[in-house]
Amino acid sequence: MKQVVLINNSLKMSKGKVARVCLMLGYLAKARFKLKWMWNNFRAVVLKSDDYEAHKELLTKNKIKYWEHIDAGYTCVDPDSKCGIVCFLDKDCDWFNDLKLY
Repeated sequence: MKQVVLINNSLKMSKGKVARVCLMLGYLAKARFKLKWMWNNFRAVVLKSDDYEAHKELLTKNKIKYWEHIDAGYTCVDPDSKCGIVCFLDKDCDWFNDLKLY
């Protein structure tokens, strides 16, 4: 199992904002997923998603549980901006292999 964080690249967030989004997404995930992830050596990847909504649909269609960070808009993005998603995927899943690392 690996943790996958998809960052909405169309928002052009600063690196500090992306770090904050990643931190918040880590808090959102349910404990049972985090425990399984910890037992699998904390495998994680942060990716840039240029087609954010399509990736959300892919996860929904395949019944993969995910958590989304929707920003309040106090700093560099508009209120209710969809900044990122965190999900936990099997090691063999290659859905996001074409995306670039953040």
